[in-house]
Amino acid sequence: MILTKKITAVLMLLTLIFMINSYFFEWAWKVYDENQVDKLNIVSIFKSVEEFFEKSDLPMTAYLAEMNGGFKNILGKRYNNNLYKIKSGHLLGIVDGNMRMEFSDETANNVVELNNYVKNKGSDFLFVGAPAKNRLVESELPNEIFFESTNVVRFFEILSKNAIDYADLRSEMLLSGLNQNDLFFRTDSHWIPEAGLWAADIISKKYIPQYNQSGFDIFNIENYEITVFENSFLGGQGRRVGRWYAGMDNISLIDPRFETELHFSIPSRYLYLSGSFKETIFDFSVFDSGYNRTYGLYTGGDHALNIIKNDNGNNKKCLIIKDSFANVFSPYISLLFSETHIFDVRHNRDYTVYEYIDFFEPDIILLFYNTGAISSLRMYNFSEINEELRE
Repeated sequence: MILTKKITAVLMLLTLIFMINSYFFEWAWKVYDENQVDKLNIVSIFKSVEEFFEKSDLPMTAYLAEMNGGFKNILGKRYNNNLYKIKSGHLLGIVDGNMRMEFSDETANNVVELNNYVKNKGSDFLFVGAPAKNRLVESELPNEIFFESTNVVRFFEILSKNAIDYADLRSEMLLSGLNQNDLFFRTDSHWIPEAGLWAADIISKKYIPQYNQSGFDIFNIENYEITVFENSFLGGQGRRVGRWYAGMDNISLIDPRFETELHFSIPSRYLYLSGSFKETIFDFSVFDSGYNRTYGLYTGGDHALNIIKNDNGNNKKCLIIKDSFANVFSPYISLLFSETHIFDVRHNRDYTVYEYIDFFEPDIILLFYNTGAISSLRMYNFSEINEELRE
C-alpha cells in the first residue's frame, strides 16, 4: 500500500513537471516570436530563448526540452513551440504570409539592379530560388497557419517583368515528382544533400547548359557513392522540441565516383586543402561536435567566402552569392567550373557584392537563396557591408 502511494506520488510529480515545462516553453517561445525579449530582460540572461536552447552548456536545458517534447509526443500533439509536425514527422515553422509585403518589392528591385550591373559587364546572371520547407504541404496544415507565398509570387512577378533569368526550384520539384519528404530533413529547415545534387543537375542542364559541354552526365546520382550516417543530426527545429518529439535525422555523404582534383580554401579560417572531392569538401570534424552541427559536413558550414578551384573545370569562373541552402549545392555545381567563389553577405566584412564582382570578374553569377528569405533586406543588400559586421 505504501509502495503504491509512493509510485502514485512520483507519477503525479512527473506529470506536474511535464505540465510546467510545457507551459514554460510555450510562453518563452511566444515571448521570443513577439520580440518582447528585451522588455522582460531575458536577453541579458540567455540573449534569446533560441540561443539558450542551442548553445547553453547547462545540462538541464536540453533535458527540460526533451521532457517537454516527450510529453507532447505521448499526447499526440502536432503543435509544439511554434512548430507543427506533419504526418511524415517533418517539423514546419509557422510564418505569417501577410508580413512585410513591402520588403518583397525592395529585395526584388535590388536583384534587378544587380542583374543589370552584371549584364553590363558582359557576364551571365541567374537567380535560383530554392524551395522553403514550409510551403510544400499547405493542404495538411491547420487553417490558422499562413505562408509567405504572396511575397514569393510578387517577387517572381517583378523578376519576370524585368526579364531576369531565374530558376524557381519549387516548380522544378513538382515537375520532377518530388515532395517535402524527398528533399528536406525532418528536424531542420534545410534540405538534404541529395537535394543539392538534384538542384545542380537541374540548373546545369536546363538553365546554364552553355557551361556544361563535357558530354558527361556529371550530376547523375549513379555516378556517386553515398554513405549514410544514421541518426547523426538533430536540426535547429528539432533542438527546439527535443529528440523525444522530433526524432533524429540521417545525413548522406555523396562523393563522386569519378576522378576529381580540387583546391578548397576558407580564407577566414586560413584553411587550404588540395585533393579529391572527399578530401577537400567534407568537414568530418562536425561529428566530433555532437549531433547539432552535422549540416556543416559540407564545406564546414557558413563562411564569408569559400573558394573552390577545379583542375578539371571548363576554364570559366562562377560566383555564387548564397545562403545556407547552397552549402549542399555549391560543391557539386563547382565541378563544372575551373574556379568557383562562394560569397555570403551575412558574414563578409571585406567586400560588398558589387566590389567582389569587380575584383573576381566571374563569367556567371548565381544568386542562390531559399524563397523563405525573400523579405530579408539584409541578405538582398548588395551595395553595403552588413552593419553588424563592421568593427
